[in-house]
Amino acid sequence: MRAAVIAGVLVAAAAATAEAGRWNEWTGGATVAYDARYTRASDGDAIGDLTEIAEAGLVLRGVGSKAGVGLAAQLDFHLGGGLDGGFAYELDLLPVGYGANLGRRVIAGIMIGAGFSGVTDRVPFAWQYPVEVFVETDLGKRFHLSVFSRAAFIGGADERQNGADNALFGDETSLGVALRFNRRHERYGYKAGNGYYVGAVWNRRMDVDFTGVSVGYGIHMIAGGR
Repeated sequence: MRAAVIAGVLVAAAAATAEAGRWNEWTGGATVAYDARYTRASDGDAIGDLTEIAEAGLVLRGVGSKAGVGLAAQLDFHLGGGLDGGFAYELDLLPVGYGANLGRRVIAGIMIGAGFSGVTDRVPFAWQYPVEVFVETDLGKRFHLSVFSRAAFIGGADERQNGADNALFGDETSLGVALRFNRRHERYGYKAGNGYYVGAVWNRRMDVDFTGVSVGYGIHMIAGGR
């Protein structure tokens, strides 16, 4: 599994930084992370009998530019279930965005896209149109920090629309932060790191807050930057 993840990052980094024989004109970066998440509804809240969700999945993102701000894209999916029943699923492709290297060990971006999600018999299937902002940075030689914020517009399920009544934007919102215990590498013009991480996640759907933890393994690679 780890070999597959590393291979995926190499492919994503190449796609983010290459242009037909002109590698040295591009800067870029890519990350892959696979994780397991557990979230629980706030005390006294539930969506029907849904109070706890366990999921596992993968996030792949990349950025690339010739100078300054360039392109960013992301693919993520998670599968799992409610501990009281129901199959949980989510798939999103965010192919349109802006991103950049902010120094030698920082990548950041904002992206938009489309996908779908739901929990059978609990959270109705719906199309979703997310907007996500992310920042990733090394904290010294031993740690890597990843932060994201997402808001999604919901289509096709009226009961899931306007559920994020305390949010500035969108129908459903989520936040996440993860700290990786990083093994840093630098060779062939790339700065890279990999390791296991722990994090915290929060999301709000159908007017219910879910908070929890995530654990996983991630790897990132950056080409260029100053």
